[in-house]
Amino acid sequence: MNIKPQKPKNSADLKKLLQQYNHVLTPQNRQFINELIQNLDAGGDKNALQDLARRMQQATNQGKK
Repeated sequence: MNIKPQKPKNSADLKKLLQQYNHVLTPQNRQFINELIQNLDAGGDKNALQDLARRMQQATNQGKK
């Protein structure tokens, strides 16, 4: 049975997912999630979130090569 986790809606949800899946995440993905949590807890600066999204996308594209 494959149960899909609910999509996170806030930093508290992300913290729970991070705790639950920490052992299977790469260090880079853990860092991205921690950075996202910190940014959201600080108010969610749009420019910082866009920069994080760009870096996450770049990491994804590099992993596909």
